[in-house]
Amino acid sequence: MLATLLFFVLRQPIIQMFISDEEVIYYGVKMLIAYMLSGSVIGILFVNMNCMQSVGDALPATVLSVLRQGVLLIPLLYLLNAILGLNGVIYAQALTDYVVVILSIYLWKRNVCGRCVFFGIML
Repeated sequence: MLATLLFFVLRQPIIQMFISDEEVIYYGVKMLIAYMLSGSVIGILFVNMNCMQSVGDALPATVLSVLRQGVLLIPLLYLLNAILGLNGVIYAQALTDYVVVILSIYLWKRNVCGRCVFFGIML
């Protein structure tokens, strides 16, 4: 969380450390912001995938990984590019991450928890 905050606050100086072209910096800042949008929740996905693997339920974890990096991302890149242009391409990964995080929570509750009770709520 601290790294995300630092990257957000120092986004322009960080990019300027690597390049000086103003147009590239402009788009780099936009891309860094889009990347950080899912930074606060992506840990949930990785924890869920690792937990699934550790309890012997590796198939859902593998499916989530493939969804995140290909099956959902690639069509979303094309779709959002057609609808929003470059901004769609920039934000496609963040949208994919949120969809896969929500799916991972659902799969974790369904496959691993089964009938777990959490604060009186059946999961």
